[in-house]
Amino acid sequence: MTDHERLPHVSPRRSLHPHVSTAPRWVAATLVANTVPSVIAQAQAVRSWVDALEVRLDFIPRGDVRALWAELPLPAIATCRPPREGGRFTGAEVERLALLRAAIDAGAVLVDVEWDAVDRLGDVPVPRIVSRHLFDGTPTDLMALWQEIAATGAEVVKIATWAHTLTDALRVCALYTQVTRPTIAIAMGEPGVITRLLAPAYATAFLTYATADRERAAAPGQVYAQAMIRRYGVDRVRQGARCYGYLAPDALTAPVIGQVNARWEERKEHAVLLPLPWTPEDDLETVLQLAWDVGLRGVWVSTTVAARYGLHLSKDGQWVYPGGRVDDAPLDAPAR
Repeated sequence: MTDHERLPHVSPRRSLHPHVSTAPRWVAATLVANTVPSVIAQAQAVRSWVDALEVRLDFIPRGDVRALWAELPLPAIATCRPPREGGRFTGAEVERLALLRAAIDAGAVLVDVEWDAVDRLGDVPVPRIVSRHLFDGTPTDLMALWQEIAATGAEVVKIATWAHTLTDALRVCALYTQVTRPTIAIAMGEPGVITRLLAPAYATAFLTYATADRERAAAPGQVYAQAMIRRYGVDRVRQGARCYGYLAPDALTAPVIGQVNARWEERKEHAVLLPLPWTPEDDLETVLQLAWDVGLRGVWVSTTVAARYGLHLSKDGQWVYPGGRVDDAPLDAPAR
């Protein structure tokens, strides 16, 4: 039995492109409410936009786990994160692991357990996402970190680092092109949003996370579930769309992203434009090389970034392609 065959199937509401991957590649909404009724309300509110849910039990450690799982409308992952990995559970470790086991008994389809607690959790009847969170940056050797976690026997390897630059984030995306086991690779922080949006393009990506609360994310850089689909077209990313990037300091808030994606969807162009939040520490040549390495078809350079590097572009910015060629924006993209 392969690693993928041991994992839950994707929700039947969402079909995968038959020529892309047999991996689930879910969009999972993280539920961060403090009471069981509030968690259920969040789940109901996002059920049309996502394939699965992640229940953060460290937000509701005293909730009735069995009653909660009975009301969830989608397959759900159990997570109870301790402070050492960025979570809120402050009780004893034995109590925390007991909550995870209770969630499994109640119907959780996967359990997320930290790399340093997987042995203490012991044998469980569902696949394990074994995770490690690094809040001080992104290591140079991500593959070594991946191998360390994979050595625990994880069915799904999860790495979450902190992206200080867009370069950090693109290096995290590149990890998907190097691994063989189902993986979740995230760069936290605003420059890392691209890791959440581009992940479904890769056959080795198991899932990506969205937030179920527009005002409250479980991790820095999480995107609201509805925006993942409506603004960024993540469903089309998963189905093998051509992915382009918009390189700008304000890429996450620039109206052009939504405008272009809405126009392409209306014209039935199988393409999406994704934000590349540029930072002053990023080197343009390095960013562009990484963009090609992770599979982007082209990068639209904003006038701000063009001026920073002395590129002579039109007032609307232009597209840069592999080989250093600069052409007019394809598919009639509107100006900012």
